[in-house]
Amino acid sequence: KPGVMADMGLSYEDLCQLKSDIILCSISALGQRGPLAQKPGYDYIAQA
Repeated sequence: KPGVMADMGLSYEDLCQLKSDIILCSISALGQRGPLAQKPGYDYIAQA
């Protein structure tokens, strides 16, 4: 869900300080923006 890392006080830059070769992939089942962006997504939705 978009914004969860920020809500936890984390950023990509913070993670890079812990592990410089980290790869971050962010996939939202219902999009990063729009009316459904903050709704929880489930595995079967993302697979569709």
